[in-house]
Amino acid sequence: MAVSVWVYFKMAASGNPILFGHLNVGIHSAIYCYYFLATFESAKKYLWWKRHLTEAEMGLFVVSMVHFAFQALSCCEHPPTLAIIGFTFNLIFLLLFCNLYHNAHVKTRGRAERAKRDEKKTSETAAGTSLDQIAQAIRNNGVSSSLSNEIWMRNHHTGRQVSRDRALV
Repeated sequence: MAVSVWVYFKMAASGNPILFGHLNVGIHSAIYCYYFLATFESAKKYLWWKRHLTEAEMGLFVVSMVHFAFQALSCCEHPPTLAIIGFTFNLIFLLLFCNLYHNAHVKTRGRAERAKRDEKKTSETAAGTSLDQIAQAIRNNGVSSSLSNEIWMRNHHTGRQVSRDRALV
């Protein structure tokens, strides 16, 4: 990457690419500030903006790709080959960051929401009923084995050490 930037500035030095260099430095300054603050345990609850840094970096790649596309298609003093190379580099980085964004923010949010929903469902169904009360009710009323299997699964899912035989009493 550093070599390609050097070649670009050597062969097509002008004010156009400097804007994106400054924008990139600005975004990376914010990213490194985030990483610095993340080292402090007390600051972690205030670091909700990691996702937005990734979005800003992806936005910079899109703007840079549009710039390189106009540069390659227009009749200006810059060689179109360099614009095509710059467009390709930005496209590759955009795809990598999209993958990172999906894995770090979209999948994680879905997993966290499912875990929270499952925990709420488990706590609602098991609230206020002890295992002994359930076993006694099964013994007295002859409840079906599907219900006793459900009771065993619920207690097994919550981490309680219950033998299957005791739940099926």
